[in-house]
Amino acid sequence: MDGDAVARALRADEELRRSTLVAPTGYAQPDDATMARSAGFDAHLAKPVSMEALEQVLAGVPRTTAASRCMNQGPCLGNASRGLASRRSSRA
Repeated sequence: MDGDAVARALRADEELRRSTLVAPTGYAQPDDATMARSAGFDAHLAKPVSMEALEQVLAGVPRTTAASRCMNQGPCLGNASRGLASRRSSRA
């Protein structure tokens, strides 16, 4: 599963669709950023990612109750984790 598929799965999940998704990637062409946004990413950062670029993206991320809950309780994958797990097991 590639990053675009993960973004689409997260956007399809009721609990996680409002998550901020950032694509750190080696693909740095203008079309790559457009494709990442079409897949559901909020930001596209070409590697190597500078600290300034990362801070700029993070400064625009709203703090939400759901995000705080995930940070306090550990990984928060909602229903998307079930879909990702089933895809992994079907490959075995």
